[in-house]
Amino acid sequence: FRALFFGRPSEPAPASHGLQTFTQGGLSVWRGEMNGRSIDLTFDHGPLGYLSIAAHGHADALSLTLCIDGEPVLVDPGTWLYGSGGVWRDWFRSTPAHNTLNIEGKSQSIIAGMFNWSHKAVAALVESERGTHWKLRARHDGYRSRFGV
Repeated sequence: FRALFFGRPSEPAPASHGLQTFTQGGLSVWRGEMNGRSIDLTFDHGPLGYLSIAAHGHADALSLTLCIDGEPVLVDPGTWLYGSGGVWRDWFRSTPAHNTLNIEGKSQSIIAGMFNWSHKAVAALVESERGTHWKLRARHDGYRSRFGV
């Protein structure tokens, strides 16, 4: 129906190379080439979920996804069944299910029910530098109260 009202979309613009940081969305993306291979790297430094209860959030602060030549290498696990997932749904929301550091197999944010959290890690982008030698630095406080780091 969209094509009826707005016409067919033109060819998509080629993806830009280099580092792009989307501060409001809490993501940074680097696209480029290494050793003749196409690389897409995404870094999550945004808040846990959406709005105050973060109902659809995952404990994935500072996680990475990576594609090489269009093939997924490091992937976000997604989710499980909302209403009947139980243990599996909680695992898919946990830090160990994501491509980020965890301490002793514990999550950085603590699940407190199907759509709630008792502790929410706060992530922040500290530094972002574009250029030939780009740099990203971010942090979160998810383990501070339990492990002191």
